[in-house]
Amino acid sequence: MALQSLIGGPGIDRVGVWLEDPSSGENGKALFRGEVWDQDVGDGPEEWTRLSADAPLPVELLGGGSFECALDEPQAGPILGPLIDLHRVLWTPVARRKVMRGLVMLGTRRKNGALPRHLAENLAAELGTLLELEEAWRLASSRKADLELWTRVRGLLKEKENTNRILGQLVENCTRGLANGGVGAVFAAIGESRTVSPGGFESSAAQLSIRAQSGDENWVKRVNTESLRPLWQRALMEGQSLGGETAGAFEKESSRIIVVPLRWGSTLSGGLLAGFSKLKANLDSLERLELRGELAAEILEQEFQKNRELAQLRSKIALLEAIGDAIVLTDKRGCVVGASGGARELLGKLPAFSGTDCELRFAELFRPRDWETMENWALGKSARPSEGVEDVVQAELSPGIGVRATRLAASGEEVVAIRLERRRNVAAGATERRDGTGRPDVKSVLPPERSCELRMLQAEELATLVQRVTGIAHELNNPLTAIVGHAQRILARGAGNPAAREIHQILEQAGRASQIVRQVLSSSREGKPERHLLSLNELVERTVDLQRANLNGFALHLRTDLAERLPRVDGDYGQLQQVLINLLQNAQQAIELSGVGDTFGVRTSTNDKSRVRMEVWDNGPGVPVEYRSRIFDPHFTTKPSGIGTGLGLAIVSAIVGEHGGSAQLDCPPEGGSRFIVELPAAEEELPGTTFDDKRVVAFRATGVGTAAPQGTTPRILVVEDEPTVANLIADVLRDEGMQVDVFKDGQTGLIATQRNTYDLSICDLKMPGMDGQTFYKELRRSAHPPRAGFLLITGDVVGGGTQEFLRANSLPYLAKPFRVEELTAAVRQVLYGNHHAAAP
Repeated sequence: MALQSLIGGPGIDRVGVWLEDPSSGENGKALFRGEVWDQDVGDGPEEWTRLSADAPLPVELLGGGSFECALDEPQAGPILGPLIDLHRVLWTPVARRKVMRGLVMLGTRRKNGALPRHLAENLAAELGTLLELEEAWRLASSRKADLELWTRVRGLLKEKENTNRILGQLVENCTRGLANGGVGAVFAAIGESRTVSPGGFESSAAQLSIRAQSGDENWVKRVNTESLRPLWQRALMEGQSLGGETAGAFEKESSRIIVVPLRWGSTLSGGLLAGFSKLKANLDSLERLELRGELAAEILEQEFQKNRELAQLRSKIALLEAIGDAIVLTDKRGCVVGASGGARELLGKLPAFSGTDCELRFAELFRPRDWETMENWALGKSARPSEGVEDVVQAELSPGIGVRATRLAASGEEVVAIRLERRRNVAAGATERRDGTGRPDVKSVLPPERSCELRMLQAEELATLVQRVTGIAHELNNPLTAIVGHAQRILARGAGNPAAREIHQILEQAGRASQIVRQVLSSSREGKPERHLLSLNELVERTVDLQRANLNGFALHLRTDLAERLPRVDGDYGQLQQVLINLLQNAQQAIELSGVGDTFGVRTSTNDKSRVRMEVWDNGPGVPVEYRSRIFDPHFTTKPSGIGTGLGLAIVSAIVGEHGGSAQLDCPPEGGSRFIVELPAAEEELPGTTFDDKRVVAFRATGVGTAAPQGTTPRILVVEDEPTVANLIADVLRDEGMQVDVFKDGQTGLIATQRNTYDLSICDLKMPGMDGQTFYKELRRSAHPPRAGFLLITGDVVGGGTQEFLRANSLPYLAKPFRVEELTAAVRQVLYGNHHAAAP
């Protein structure tokens, strides 16, 4: 069509029209394809239809306008085939957005022949417009395909489709051709970031765990090699998409790599990598990849949240096992996800519910004739009673036992709690039970559903109390830090201080208070059990110090008798400490409530190297014979109503059993009681530690620049919302000859880094507004990071979230409350390295 408009034009002997072919190229260079027509021979040779971008074309075309020249003079270099036998030629570029996308050529064999420039330029303009329309159509098609992909993935997420399957569809779409709604990549892979170094995060050892891949497998195999790893590490560290050129054996297939960080909110979960030829790697490709990266990040985040909810559900299921009432938990699907111990007794053998697969539907617990009724009731499809009226249905279990099913008020949107009770002639289903003292148990005389709800409420109140205690313990670290630091500074002013003895006592008592605070934080930490080699003697000493704080006002004696050379055990510190706390509290309460006895204690021993024994004893009233066989049963208690939950010893038995040990009660004839816990001794020195009580921990931080040279004055930025702690840090470092700027919040600290260059930033982890984690991330993204690095101070190093953040970013930290020498050692260690840091 384009040629036809020029053929036969005045003075035209040869016409050529070429347009860029986006699907082909040589070594990343553009290739033009088109047609050539000659007045004498008609269609030109086949080789004239291809025109490479590095052909000897006039440089004047780069200016964007037409260029006419005579060919009478001999050419110094090779001549283009379409120019043979011509005396004059007119070149006109076909441009789109000021980029040459094609060429129009008019030629004549007459020396002084005139060529119609206006015809060539009109044709070039029309072709440019057509290219614009084609590009707009291609862009609209891409956006339509992206919208369809987004809708499909959102639907799969809503339907809880398998995560790996959805990720597989995303990467397959990345490598699909543009004409089929894809992005046109040579390969694509979605990887999650993980740490392979057990001692802490090292950027050089970081790897991507490939979750889904498509296209050339050779490139996917190179993701964690030096050819690609630096690029995606930098993209993940900077938190923005990056592209890079590649070279090597596979250069022809993929010459440009794009990495899109997978970020959802503040969580960075990995990266999407894709390889393109140079011609196909453009801004549109990046935007479309980022859309797929956003979808992948949401998928991984939903999977993470789902796994966390499952972990919480499994924890609830484990607690549910200890409940004597018949309680069944169901999900939105009507599947049973948990059952109490009482439910297992009533229903017989049940599977070990995982919380994921639907091993058993609630309706299947009943006779077939009741399946439809119970299915609709469990799914909430039946008519619901008015507010304030119990939602109850009656049916028969598979064995033929009639039951009354009640939807409990503790039910939520995700999980429904259903109580099952045998139908019998008892008013309102009430029962009466007596506790170990023979008095009526308040919980047992309530209707069973109210008793269960009361226990759930008590559990929630206990969790709230733990959170409050943890918060108080954390806040105590700030004044303790100031007390210890200022007391040390007073002592450091010289000998002869008349108050030196009292100040030493202040330091001693502050150290004791600090130990108690760390124990409280450790005991109340959240997270999954972690097994490490630990010393039972050390655990006893720390726990006894904590328990002694509860003896104020009571004339009781707490003693310890610890065996020497006691073998270590492999266990979870927090769980085993909970065992000891429960046993010590039981012993103390037995004496206080009965008025018999005045001493209790702990002793450790070992009969041989295979078992380690921990014994908690008291000289109280002991346990009556008729109660000893049930002492470890859930909700069984010998205490008066209103004191305790009856779960303490059941928890002891469960934890010890999980550690491969045993818990027994022994009541000597002379009185008192002994609870004996035996645990297997560790067979080998497994990696781990007894308890992470290191006061200063420093990692080799990634991206650390050059510290201030020795002999110069380092400039330190301190961000701390607690004025007493901030002033203490500033005073100590100024005494060391350093220049210190103090700010009470992260926002003003960030502004200061734009005006000044700092060698080190010291920041509190928990602050109102912008906390330490956010401050660190913003500082890393800024153009003014500290030259030497970053030092965090925190009052809760045992918290799961705190540990994860510190390890993931390879950050050194200092635990509150800290001593003056610990602060100076940590600062010098980060500034100058280990060999310049004073020993704490």
